Amino acid sequence: FDTVPDHRMERQMAMQDQIRRRQMAMQVARSRDLVLWYGSFYTLAAIGLITASRRTKNRAYIGPLVPLTFVLLYQADMAYGNKIDRIRAEAERIMSDEDHYLALPYGMPTIKAIDEARKASKNN
Repeated sequence: FDTVPDHRMERQMAMQDQIRRRQMAMQVARSRDLVLWYGSFYTLAAIGLITASRRTKNRAYIGPLVPLTFVLLYQADMAYGNKIDRIRAEAERIMSDEDHYLALPYGMPTIKAIDEARKASKNN
C-alpha cells in the first residue's frame, strides 16, 4: 500500500517539472522574440538619431542610444546568453544563505485556514 502514494507523488513531481520546463521554454522564446522586435526598433532609432546628429552637427541626438544599447544588450543576454544560468545561481545562493527573504507572511498556510477561506468565499 505504501508504493501507491509514492508512485502518485513521483508522477506529480514529474508533472510539475514538465510544467516548469515548458514555462521556462516559453520565457526564453518570449525573450528571443522581444529581442527581434527591440533590435528592429533600436536599428531604426540608431539610423534616425545618427542621421539627425550628422545633419545638425549636434551630438546630443546620439545620447538616447546609450540607455537603448543597455536595454538591448540586457534582453539579448537573457535570450541568447547565460543570464538565466546566472539568475538560477543567484536564486540557489539566496535559498541557501538568505532564506529569511523567502518566508511567507503569516507563515505557511494550513489546511484549516485554506478550508475557512474556501467556505468564506462560497458564502459571499
